[in-house]
Amino acid sequence: MAKLVIKLNEEGRKRKDEYDGLYVPTWRDLETSIDGREIDLMTELKLKLIPDGFAEATVSFYPDDIDIETDALIALQAVYEQKQKEAKG
Repeated sequence: MAKLVIKLNEEGRKRKDEYDGLYVPTWRDLETSIDGREIDLMTELKLKLIPDGFAEATVSFYPDDIDIETDALIALQAVYEQKQKEAKG
């Protein structure tokens, strides 16, 4: 399981203290990491918190670089095609 951490960064804490009850955080006020690796340029975050169950998170971001091995790309394509077949029934 991956560990997702979301917290106010230093700039966000300063704004919160400065604006007190009127503070509305922005993406740049947050520090987000997965397994200790910071996620920059996050575009979307979906959290599903289920009582007495597992939490679910979807994080969208702009990657700095993409490196996909050919075998992994072929496997991803096969998974995608299988899901399409299952959806058509």
